[in-house]
Amino acid sequence: MDNYNRQISDVPVLMLNFPRCGSNYLNYCIEQIIGKRIWKHHGQSYPFWQKEILPTIVIVRNYKECIPRQDNTASKYNSNIIKSYLQNNRPTNGDDNNVFDYISILKHYDSLDDDKKLIIYYEDLLTNPKVELNKVIEFFKSLDIPCNDVTEFFNNFDHHSNLSLGEYPATQSRGKDLLF
Repeated sequence: MDNYNRQISDVPVLMLNFPRCGSNYLNYCIEQIIGKRIWKHHGQSYPFWQKEILPTIVIVRNYKECIPRQDNTASKYNSNIIKSYLQNNRPTNGDDNNVFDYISILKHYDSLDDDKKLIIYYEDLLTNPKVELNKVIEFFKSLDIPCNDVTEFFNNFDHHSNLSLGEYPATQSRGKDLLF
C-alpha cells in the first residue's frame, strides 16, 4: 500500500480493510474531503493488533468478491475457496507476514466504541457515493477533523472517480462491477 508506513499522527484515523475492498478509491475520496489521506492497513501483521486503538473506518466488500481474488489460483468466484477459507479459518496468502483475515477485521470493528468507528460498504459506495461520502464527512466532523468544501468534488464526481482509478492500475473491475 502506498501509505503503509505513514505516521499515524498525520491524521489520527485508520482505514482497515480486506484487500480488494475499494480502500484506494475511498482513500482518494477522503483526500478530497480532508486534504490528506489516512493510514490504511489490512491487519496482516500481529503487531498491528497491538497498536493504540484509533478511530477507524472499515470498508467492506462482498466476501464472494474479495476472498477468491486473494487466492492466486482464482480467476473468478469459486465457492470451494470461500468454504475452505471460512471453515478452516484459513487466512489467504498463508505465510505469517502476509495474512489477510476478513473475519478478524470485522471482529475488530465490532470491538470498537460506536463513536470511534464507521463502516462503509463498497457496493453502497459505488451505487450511492454521495450518501456514503456524506457519512464519511460526518464521521470526520464528529472527530473534530476539518473537512474541505466538497461542492466541486461532488459536481465533478465522475472525473474524480476516473482519476482515482488511475492511481490503482491493478484494479480488475475498474470500479464498475460489484461482482466478477
